[in-house]
Amino acid sequence: VGGYILDSGRPVVVPDTTVNPVLAQSELVSTYGIRAYCGVPLSTGQGTCLGTLAVMDVRPRRFSEQELGFLAMAARWGMSEYERQHAAARAT
Repeated sequence: VGGYILDSGRPVVVPDTTVNPVLAQSELVSTYGIRAYCGVPLSTGQGTCLGTLAVMDVRPRRFSEQELGFLAMAARWGMSEYERQHAAARAT
């Protein structure tokens, strides 16, 4: 799932991973028992996707638009803080 987010730069919400034949066979499900997944890209100010920020659950659940929006906001805030501190370290 994270690979898709990295490639597309788009969020992914999966209320029940066992319903999707590909995800049902993934390590997230088989090893860790992850049933619900909500992930957003961690992108720089220039638009480069460096990773993902995700919330997972061991039970199926629907993530609301508000929860997805909050996760996206946290990802943007975290990346802006990282870039700010990285720029400050370069300046010194």
